[in-house]
Amino acid sequence: FTGSGTLTIDKAGFADVLVVAGGGAGAYQGGGGAGQAFALSSQFLQVSTYSVVVGAGGAGTINEGSGANGNYSALGDIKALGGGGTPYRGPAAVAGRDGQGGNGCGGGDITQAGAISRNGGYAGGTGFAGGGGGGGAGGVGVDSAPVSPDTRIGGAGGPGLANSFRTGSTEYYGGGGGGTSVFSGTFALGGIGGGGSGCAGTTTAATSGVANSGGGGGGSIGYNSQFGGSGGSGIVIVRVEV
Repeated sequence: FTGSGTLTIDKAGFADVLVVAGGGAGAYQGGGGAGQAFALSSQFLQVSTYSVVVGAGGAGTINEGSGANGNYSALGDIKALGGGGTPYRGPAAVAGRDGQGGNGCGGGDITQAGAISRNGGYAGGTGFAGGGGGGGAGGVGVDSAPVSPDTRIGGAGGPGLANSFRTGSTEYYGGGGGGTSVFSGTFALGGIGGGGSGCAGTTTAATSGVANSGGGGGGSIGYNSQFGGSGGSGIVIVRVEV
Protein backbone atom coordinates (compact mmCIF):
# COMPACT_ATOMS: atom_id res chain seq x y z
CA PHE A 1 0.00 0.00 0.00
CA THR A 2 1.48 3.32 -1.09
CA GLY A 3 -1.66 5.13 0.00
CA SER A 4 -4.35 4.62 2.62
CA GLY A 5 -7.11 2.08 2.01
CA THR A 6 -8.47 -1.22 3.35
CA LEU A 7 -7.24 -4.80 3.43
CA THR A 8 -9.86 -7.57 3.39
CA ILE A 9 -8.85 -10.93 4.86
CA ASP A 10 -11.28 -13.72 3.88
CA LYS A 11 -9.23 -16.57 5.36
CA ALA A 12 -7.45 -16.25 8.70
CA GLY A 13 -3.74 -16.98 8.70
CA PHE A 14 -0.23 -15.69 9.08
CA ALA A 15 1.39 -12.90 7.12
CA ASP A 16 4.59 -10.87 7.14
CA VAL A 17 3.82 -7.20 7.74
CA LEU A 18 5.94 -4.06 7.33
CA VAL A 19 4.55 -0.71 8.51
CA VAL A 20 6.60 2.44 7.84
CA ALA A 21 5.51 5.91 8.99
CA GLY A 22 6.13 9.24 7.29
CA GLY A 23 9.48 10.96 7.87
CA GLY A 24 9.98 14.30 9.57
CA ALA A 25 11.13 17.40 7.70
CA GLY A 26 14.56 18.97 8.01
CA ALA A 27 15.04 22.63 8.88
CA TYR A 28 17.87 24.78 10.25
CA GLN A 29 20.95 22.65 9.60
CA GLY A 30 19.62 19.45 11.21
CA GLY A 31 18.17 16.53 9.26
CA GLY A 32 14.65 15.27 9.92
CA GLY A 33 14.03 12.01 11.75
CA ALA A 34 12.81 9.02 9.75
CA GLY A 35 9.44 7.44 10.33
CA GLN A 36 9.40 4.33 12.47
CA ALA A 37 9.45 1.01 10.63
CA PHE A 38 8.04 -2.18 12.17
CA ALA A 39 8.68 -5.54 10.49
CA LEU A 40 6.58 -8.38 11.92
CA SER A 41 7.05 -11.95 10.72
CA SER A 42 4.21 -14.51 10.93
CA GLN A 43 1.66 -11.99 12.20
CA PHE A 44 -1.75 -13.66 12.64
CA LEU A 45 -4.54 -11.84 10.79
CA GLN A 46 -8.18 -12.60 11.56
CA VAL A 47 -10.96 -12.71 8.98
CA SER A 48 -11.76 -9.01 8.86
CA THR A 49 -11.44 -5.78 6.91
CA TYR A 50 -8.44 -3.88 8.20
CA SER A 51 -7.97 -0.15 7.90
CA VAL A 52 -4.66 0.78 6.25
CA VAL A 53 -3.15 4.21 6.93
CA VAL A 54 -0.10 5.40 5.00
CA GLY A 55 1.29 8.50 6.69
CA ALA A 56 2.44 11.56 4.79
CA GLY A 57 5.87 13.00 5.41
CA GLY A 58 6.22 16.24 7.32
CA ALA A 59 6.30 19.40 5.19
CA GLY A 60 9.48 21.43 4.93
CA THR A 61 9.27 25.16 5.64
CA ILE A 62 11.10 28.12 4.23
CA ASN A 63 13.94 30.04 5.88
CA GLU A 64 13.61 30.09 9.69
CA GLY A 65 10.55 27.86 9.99
CA SER A 66 10.49 24.54 11.79
CA GLY A 67 10.09 21.28 9.90
CA ALA A 68 6.87 19.39 10.55
CA ASN A 69 6.68 15.93 12.13
CA GLY A 70 5.80 12.96 9.94
CA ASN A 71 2.44 11.19 10.20
CA TYR A 72 1.79 7.71 11.50
CA SER A 73 1.11 4.63 9.38
CA ALA A 74 -0.93 1.63 10.51
CA LEU A 75 -2.44 -1.70 9.62
CA GLY A 76 -5.34 -2.09 12.02
CA ASP A 77 -3.82 -1.82 15.50
CA ILE A 78 -0.22 -2.13 14.25
CA LYS A 79 1.02 1.45 14.30
CA ALA A 80 4.32 3.12 13.42
CA LEU A 81 4.92 6.71 14.53
CA GLY A 82 6.03 9.63 12.40
CA GLY A 83 9.58 10.98 12.53
CA GLY A 84 10.45 14.20 14.33
CA GLY A 85 10.74 17.43 12.37
CA THR A 86 13.73 19.72 12.98
CA PRO A 87 13.00 22.96 14.90
CA TYR A 88 14.58 26.30 14.06
CA ARG A 89 17.29 26.78 16.71
CA GLY A 90 14.91 25.47 19.33
CA PRO A 91 15.21 22.46 21.60
CA ALA A 92 15.31 19.11 19.86
CA ALA A 93 11.91 17.95 18.64
CA VAL A 94 10.91 14.58 20.09
CA ALA A 95 7.17 14.51 19.60
CA GLY A 96 5.45 12.57 16.86
CA ARG A 97 1.98 13.59 15.81
CA ASP A 98 0.29 11.72 18.63
CA GLY A 99 2.75 12.86 21.28
CA GLN A 100 5.12 9.89 21.11
CA GLY A 101 8.37 10.28 19.23
CA GLY A 102 9.31 8.32 16.18
CA ASN A 103 12.97 8.77 15.15
CA GLY A 104 14.57 12.05 16.21
CA CYS A 105 15.84 14.99 14.23
CA GLY A 106 19.45 16.16 14.26
CA GLY A 107 20.53 19.09 16.41
CA GLY A 108 20.99 22.26 14.39
CA ASP A 109 23.00 24.69 16.49
CA ILE A 110 26.32 24.87 18.33
CA THR A 111 26.57 21.84 20.66
CA GLN A 112 22.82 21.21 20.38
CA ALA A 113 21.95 17.60 21.07
CA GLY A 114 19.80 15.71 18.61
CA ALA A 115 16.35 14.51 19.58
CA ILE A 116 16.21 11.51 21.89
CA SER A 117 13.15 9.68 20.71
CA ARG A 118 10.72 7.62 22.73
CA ASN A 119 8.90 4.41 21.87
CA GLY A 120 11.87 2.69 20.31
CA GLY A 121 13.02 5.42 17.93
CA TYR A 122 16.65 6.33 17.31
CA ALA A 123 18.18 9.67 18.26
CA GLY A 124 19.39 12.34 15.90
CA GLY A 125 23.04 13.41 15.84
CA THR A 126 24.41 16.33 17.84
CA GLY A 127 24.91 19.66 16.10
CA PHE A 128 28.30 21.37 16.42
CA ALA A 129 28.23 24.59 14.40
CA GLY A 130 26.56 22.40 11.82
CA GLY A 131 23.54 20.12 11.75
CA GLY A 132 23.43 16.57 12.98
CA GLY A 133 21.84 13.81 10.93
CA GLY A 134 18.32 12.65 11.68
CA GLY A 135 17.80 9.30 13.37
CA GLY A 136 17.01 6.43 11.03
CA ALA A 137 14.70 3.47 11.52
CA GLY A 138 17.81 1.27 11.81
CA GLY A 139 20.27 3.47 13.74
CA VAL A 140 21.19 6.87 15.17
CA GLY A 141 22.06 9.97 13.17
CA VAL A 142 25.70 11.03 12.87
CA ASP A 143 27.02 14.02 14.84
CA SER A 144 28.22 17.12 13.04
CA ALA A 145 31.97 17.44 13.33
CA PRO A 146 34.73 20.04 12.91
CA VAL A 147 37.36 19.20 10.29
CA SER A 148 39.42 22.36 10.82
CA PRO A 149 39.16 25.51 12.99
CA ASP A 150 37.02 27.19 10.32
CA THR A 151 35.18 24.26 8.77
CA ARG A 152 32.33 22.15 10.06
CA ILE A 153 30.49 19.39 8.27
CA GLY A 154 26.96 18.17 8.73
CA GLY A 155 26.25 14.70 10.03
CA ALA A 156 24.85 11.96 7.83
CA GLY A 157 21.39 10.56 8.44
CA GLY A 158 21.03 7.32 10.34
CA PRO A 159 20.50 4.10 8.38
CA GLY A 160 17.10 2.68 7.60
CA LEU A 161 15.69 -0.72 8.49
CA ALA A 162 16.70 -3.59 6.21
CA ASN A 163 13.75 -5.67 4.99
CA SER A 164 12.96 -8.10 2.14
CA PHE A 165 9.16 -8.50 2.39
CA ARG A 166 8.33 -6.59 -0.81
CA THR A 167 10.72 -8.18 -3.32
CA GLY A 168 12.55 -10.98 -1.55
CA SER A 169 15.77 -8.95 -1.80
CA THR A 170 17.08 -6.58 0.85
CA GLU A 171 15.68 -3.06 0.72
CA TYR A 172 15.93 -0.24 3.28
CA TYR A 173 13.21 1.94 4.76
CA GLY A 174 13.40 4.98 7.01
CA GLY A 175 16.78 6.64 6.42
CA GLY A 176 17.39 9.80 8.46
CA GLY A 177 17.83 13.18 6.79
CA GLY A 178 21.35 14.54 6.34
CA GLY A 179 22.57 17.69 8.08
CA THR A 180 24.30 20.72 6.63
CA SER A 181 26.52 23.56 7.80
CA VAL A 182 25.73 27.25 7.46
CA PHE A 183 29.34 28.09 8.26
CA SER A 184 31.11 26.07 5.60
CA GLY A 185 28.47 25.17 3.04
CA THR A 186 29.24 21.50 3.42
CA PHE A 187 26.44 18.97 3.65
CA ALA A 188 25.89 15.34 4.46
CA LEU A 189 23.97 12.59 2.72
CA GLY A 190 20.74 11.13 3.96
CA GLY A 191 20.78 7.65 5.45
CA ILE A 192 20.27 4.57 3.29
CA GLY A 193 16.54 4.02 3.00
CA GLY A 194 15.33 7.23 1.38
CA GLY A 195 16.78 9.94 3.64
CA GLY A 196 17.18 13.35 1.97
CA SER A 197 20.53 15.16 1.84
CA GLY A 198 21.27 18.55 3.36
CA CYS A 199 21.64 21.59 1.14
CA ALA A 200 25.08 22.64 -0.13
CA GLY A 201 25.51 26.32 0.68
CA THR A 202 23.17 28.97 -0.71
CA THR A 203 22.78 27.63 -4.22
CA THR A 204 21.12 24.25 -3.79
CA ALA A 205 18.04 23.13 -1.91
CA ALA A 206 17.85 20.42 0.69
CA THR A 207 16.57 17.10 -0.63
CA SER A 208 13.28 15.61 0.50
CA GLY A 209 12.90 12.05 1.71
CA VAL A 210 11.97 9.55 -0.99
CA ALA A 211 8.26 8.86 -1.41
CA ASN A 212 7.06 5.65 0.31
CA SER A 213 10.37 5.22 2.13
CA GLY A 214 9.66 7.01 5.41
CA GLY A 215 12.95 8.90 4.99
CA GLY A 216 13.63 12.17 6.80
CA GLY A 217 14.19 15.43 4.94
CA GLY A 218 17.58 17.10 4.64
CA GLY A 219 18.63 20.17 6.63
CA SER A 220 18.67 23.70 5.20
CA ILE A 221 20.74 26.78 5.94
CA GLY A 222 17.74 28.71 7.24
CA TYR A 223 17.76 31.75 4.93
CA ASN A 224 17.93 32.87 1.28
CA SER A 225 14.41 31.49 0.65
CA GLN A 226 15.52 27.91 1.10
CA PHE A 227 13.23 25.13 2.22
CA GLY A 228 14.15 22.28 4.49
CA GLY A 229 13.58 18.92 2.85
CA SER A 230 10.16 17.37 3.42
CA GLY A 231 9.88 13.88 4.86
CA GLY A 232 9.09 10.93 2.63
CA SER A 233 5.69 9.26 2.89
CA GLY A 234 5.37 5.83 4.49
CA ILE A 235 4.30 2.44 3.18
CA VAL A 236 2.47 -0.68 4.38
CA ILE A 237 3.42 -4.11 2.99
CA VAL A 238 1.59 -7.39 3.65
CA ARG A 239 3.14 -10.62 2.35
CA VAL A 240 1.33 -13.95 2.32
CA GLU A 241 2.22 -17.34 0.92
CA VAL A 242 0.26 -18.22 -2.23
